[in-house]
Amino acid sequence: MIELEKNILNKAIEAFILGIEIYNKPTIKYRVEGFSFLYAIIAIDKNSDDKAKIIKEIKDINNTHPYTMTRALERINNSLTTKKFNRNEFLLFVNYYELKNQERFCYTLMNDGKPRYYYSQQAIDFIIGEYVKDPENIIQNLKKKLKDGNKKS
Repeated sequence: MIELEKNILNKAIEAFILGIEIYNKPTIKYRVEGFSFLYAIIAIDKNSDDKAKIIKEIKDINNTHPYTMTRALERINNSLTTKKFNRNEFLLFVNYYELKNQERFCYTLMNDGKPRYYYSQQAIDFIIGEYVKDPENIIQNLKKKLKDGNKKS
């Protein structure tokens, strides 16, 4: 683990020195290293009295949250035989269950001040699981609940 930390630190320093953090637009070659530097060396812990902490576990979002909305829809539609989901229906699930606020389901990448959302396989499995519980009524039920101002917490 120490060797991995040293390797990540060396890559992060190299990427940092090259100034790739400017405008948050790293090249593909240094994207992970730049992110690793920021993620591994300094992280804010909201529940701690300390201002920062060392992160021991490095997560590659390309592995943990590989799906854009379009790719997530493709995976969901390939799994369902009776119905094809569209973007609005996908967003019903995202909004009602507040998936964007749950790290295990969604990762938000800020790029030029605009958020980009990446979804995990867990999010896809969750949506499919909720859908198959009540395929006839779930879309209408979610619409009604959101219209009434209800969200699942």
